[in-house]
Amino acid sequence: MSEDLLHSTSRKRMEEYGEECFQDLISRSFFQPSGKEFVMHDLLHDLAIYVFGDFFLEMDDSNFSKCAHKIRYLSYRGSARDPKKFEALSKAKGLRTFLSHRPWSLHMDHLLEPLLHAGSCLRVLALCDYNVTKLPDSIGDLKYLRYLELDYCTELKTIPETICNLYNLKTLMLRHCIRLTRLPTNIGNLSNLQHLLLPPTLEELPLQIGKLTGLQTLNTFIVGEKNMSGGLKQLKELQNLHGTLHIWGLENVAGVEDGLEAVLKDKKFLTDLSLSWKEYADYLQKEKDVLDALEPHATLTELSISYYPGTSFPNWVGDQLFSNIVKVTLYKCRNCSVLPPLGQLSSLKDLRIVRFLGVKEINSEFYYAGGGSPAAGIKPFRSLESLRFEDLSKLKKWSFMEGKVEDGVFPRLKELRLRWCTRLKSLPGYFPSLRLLDIEDCEQILPLLPRGQQMDVAFPSLNTINIFSADGEELLVEGGLPTSLKEVRLKSCHNLTTLDEEAFQCLTSLEKLDISHCFNIRCLPRGLPTSLSDLSIKYCDLLTPRLHRETGVDWPIIAQIPSINILGDGYSYTTDERNLRL
Repeated sequence: MSEDLLHSTSRKRMEEYGEECFQDLISRSFFQPSGKEFVMHDLLHDLAIYVFGDFFLEMDDSNFSKCAHKIRYLSYRGSARDPKKFEALSKAKGLRTFLSHRPWSLHMDHLLEPLLHAGSCLRVLALCDYNVTKLPDSIGDLKYLRYLELDYCTELKTIPETICNLYNLKTLMLRHCIRLTRLPTNIGNLSNLQHLLLPPTLEELPLQIGKLTGLQTLNTFIVGEKNMSGGLKQLKELQNLHGTLHIWGLENVAGVEDGLEAVLKDKKFLTDLSLSWKEYADYLQKEKDVLDALEPHATLTELSISYYPGTSFPNWVGDQLFSNIVKVTLYKCRNCSVLPPLGQLSSLKDLRIVRFLGVKEINSEFYYAGGGSPAAGIKPFRSLESLRFEDLSKLKKWSFMEGKVEDGVFPRLKELRLRWCTRLKSLPGYFPSLRLLDIEDCEQILPLLPRGQQMDVAFPSLNTINIFSADGEELLVEGGLPTSLKEVRLKSCHNLTTLDEEAFQCLTSLEKLDISHCFNIRCLPRGLPTSLSDLSIKYCDLLTPRLHRETGVDWPIIAQIPSINILGDGYSYTTDERNLRL
């Protein structure tokens, strides 16, 4: 876009057309995926160099100095250390693009001036460099500049006001300029700006931010403590925002009228919305009113709410009208005593709830509004695949809907993670699709299920169970273990003295057993399954000496396991050593 290479006759956004062009180049193997990046085949790269000739060079090229006057596209990767090469930049009068991919070997500030002076024709300038501490005022002379990237200029503290003279600028990237606290006052002059990516360290946004009506990308919006930016009113005119928006400082919103001005409900192109108060913000009635007024458009796919100080959520949070939401994060809403009815979100796949200190029970209200009955054939959380509860320190009871068939809940849940739910005593009954169960610092889950329920029935598809810092030797005894298990990990279960003999003999699919820092466990079951291929025992003080002896009931067990790793204080025993002894 910045090079003016895209020419579309369709009504699509130029970004969408450009994405189609890029995908077309990938399909033709012009670009090839490599991890999170893309590379070119050597033959295509050589062809591109041949076609461009001296118009495209890297500063590392030996011909750079003598060809500087011809160069249109120049990149720097950090290996050129000759100061004469930097001096040659002043000859590059026709330079259109300059890309710095790595930190400069020399200090950057005194080299920017000749670069900017020579680059009066620059369209693209990318300075991804932590050595940039100051931008010269002359950057405002680059009247053709369309793309300015300053990501990772982590020492940059201010942006000169002259940058507001760049009337053709379409993209300004400042995401990781973590020392930056303010933007230029007259930023509203950048009438063609479409993409503005900001760091979270800004204290507030300038009053003119609302004049950037062409903005399609604004990752961060800050409501300042002094409300100098006019609060959320500045968002009213930005009707063309796409993608991700994170609103910070909602505790500074003056009142519900201010919140209503944001009209998030009309921003149908937003897909990912985050709403944040400051941690430990005081609770006032207006906080719930503000959140209620910030209802987004129903096309939203991801929602995050952090540090909300209210005691309950407005009705739109969990409303079944949000049928496109796939991910929800509720983070450190410490005053809330009731979870919103998120079970109504028909497309929800990923749910994370962290530090709800007021929640004592999860019941039918979590599945449907008011705990009411679902429509016929409609299952709550019918698309959910990953569920995480963290730091619900007062949660004592988690139950399914009263009077409902249990197999109607979480039909597709594959991963369940519980952390710091220190008072939770058991899990609800039936998770038909669960593959991973991860429990950490849930001290009272003894046993995992209510008495009388069998693990094999409750978890028919479970492959992996990880239990960290849970006390009590009943942990893996009551109800046995699911026979589908392939991996078992136990760590810091200090009161665990033994593993249930009968339960482990039934684990005919078990492949990995990992036990660490279980100081009171004395022995392994005599009949570990023959499917076991990986045994790891670390710092189990009563168990490792027993395994160390060449005789005894445990030695024949570990002799047949392909991979073993036993570690204790002053003692280690691995597969290679075992094979030597044998």
